[in-house]
Amino acid sequence: MRTVFLALCLSVFVGAAHPASAATLVNFEGNATVNLATGSATITLSGNTLTGTLTNTSPYDARVMGFGFDLGAGNIDGYTGSANAGFFFSDDDFGNVPQFSGTEIDFGAGVNCGGTILNNDCTLNGGGSPDNGLDFGQVVTFTATGPFAGLTEAQVAAGLFVRFQRVGENGQSSDVAGPGLEVDPNLNQTAVPEPASMILLGTGLLAALRARKKGSAA
Repeated sequence: MRTVFLALCLSVFVGAAHPASAATLVNFEGNATVNLATGSATITLSGNTLTGTLTNTSPYDARVMGFGFDLGAGNIDGYTGSANAGFFFSDDDFGNVPQFSGTEIDFGAGVNCGGTILNNDCTLNGGGSPDNGLDFGQVVTFTATGPFAGLTEAQVAAGLFVRFQRVGENGQSSDVAGPGLEVDPNLNQTAVPEPASMILLGTGLLAALRARKKGSAA
């Protein structure tokens, strides 16, 4: 029994030394159509590697056709990455986003249409239709590696722009969402006991061990 108590104490303090990883959550909505073009994204930055997910939460049949990140002045090169759900990653010079003056996308991913990721022709791969976009409730997972030095996870998340087509009850509109206005790096954080709480817990376990030891000796 003593071994069990000691093992439990050890596991508690070892667990406290490795807090659960957090991700930054971004909720976004259309620039013009507001709640007719909505979604959420989780962003995790570790060193020079970004990983994330993007979910379409729009009503009706609005589709996410592409997304990209503006991380600083001018076009920043040197990113490599991948995405699933029919999205293609690219580090091309995407230029600016018409709805947001001064924005210049550094890297992004999109489904197949002609043109660039965030313009009306939508994205990357020539030919196709909004049918190929991300539908309601669907999720695209992506990763990118490159020059993220000097940027915080929240800063990267705030640089996210998302292109929608077939927006509205009749699919009559298109829109761009961004940057994320509800960026909170703590929303996805798994609760981890504070050090003081861990000390109290460990002290209680040791006290219980001593009491059991005295009882056995009596």
